[in-house]
Amino acid sequence: EQPSMNAAWKCEFCHSSEISECTGPLLHCLDEALVKDDQAWKSNVLHVHEKCAEWAPEAYFEGDMIKKLESELARSSKMKCGICGLKGAALGCLFKSCRKSYHLPCARGVSGCRWDEGEFVMLCPTHSSKRLPCERSNSKNKKAAQLQQPSSETVLGDSNSPFPMEMNELWTSLCPTSEWVICGSALSDQDKEILDQFEYHSGVTTTNNWSSNVTHVLANTNEDGACGRTRKVLLAILAGKWVVNVNWLSACLEAKKPVPEEPYEIRSDVHGAIDGPRIGRLRAMQKAPSLFSGLIFYFIGHPLTFKVELDELIAAAGGSILGKADLSSTSLIVYNKEVPKGCNEDAVDEVFSKREAEALDLATTFGCRVVPHTWVLDSIASCTLQPI
Repeated sequence: EQPSMNAAWKCEFCHSSEISECTGPLLHCLDEALVKDDQAWKSNVLHVHEKCAEWAPEAYFEGDMIKKLESELARSSKMKCGICGLKGAALGCLFKSCRKSYHLPCARGVSGCRWDEGEFVMLCPTHSSKRLPCERSNSKNKKAAQLQQPSSETVLGDSNSPFPMEMNELWTSLCPTSEWVICGSALSDQDKEILDQFEYHSGVTTTNNWSSNVTHVLANTNEDGACGRTRKVLLAILAGKWVVNVNWLSACLEAKKPVPEEPYEIRSDVHGAIDGPRIGRLRAMQKAPSLFSGLIFYFIGHPLTFKVELDELIAAAGGSILGKADLSSTSLIVYNKEVPKGCNEDAVDEVFSKREAEALDLATTFGCRVVPHTWVLDSIASCTLQPI
């Protein structure tokens, strides 16, 4: 008997062809666009369950497209499911220091998991006592009532917390924390513990994913106070949001109230960019034009490994990306300055010279300028256009 078409296709996340209420239908995606069954046999089509894609943290539906599907599949391809042991486990526990990952159908079968169906996040059985986003508004209302009542419990949360607080020391709903949304970036386990304590005591909203309503990005720093050049940090700079180190949370917890962010604002990144977060905030307050307003980019030659993310950053900075046919004297031709995998150290300069020469040849034809991709990143990280 011939197998059905659906039996031949398996979800790229959970590796199953089974269709259920838990998984939703099996969708077919080509270059982020959903396609019908008659195109689903093409070799480069990705097959994913609707709900597996919905619950993947960075992927999202936009009309007839699934945005950031490929990057989520790449991320989850390194992560094993805590139930079945297979890779593709995109769904993680909301508790930041928890390292458990699951396929959505596997997690749905685990007794004790708790779910926020609106925010597409879950808590594993170990951390099911923590709050979900959907419970925060209710908990803030309950908190005011609790403050009026004596309690036999003197400490909330983990008694080993570095910042234990008694019931009457909870922050009130009048604090500006009710308007804050904090997003972590490359945090260490210790940083995550402090953020969890801060969330618990202040009622602040935290998220693992960047969105326009994020007010603070909390970034990991090295011994010199410099942060990594992550997507979240760069988007925060462009949006004029706070980029702070974890010492700000510690200071707030010690004071039992919000303290000013300025002393804890990150001043540099590990690549040497200076004052980008502060300049980004000032530009936003002054309603300055977008950093790349009026700039048009064309990428030439060897593709970047993070091209999707760089496209997103250019768009967030107000720039445009075009095809070769649309080149003009106002365009910027961008060449790849990533070190090729397996390239001999002695050959790197020669590789870069060839890529630059190819870009310059094309630029001569159209009378435009040439920059390496690092120019784009340096400009965003410092929130200042770099010399060309």
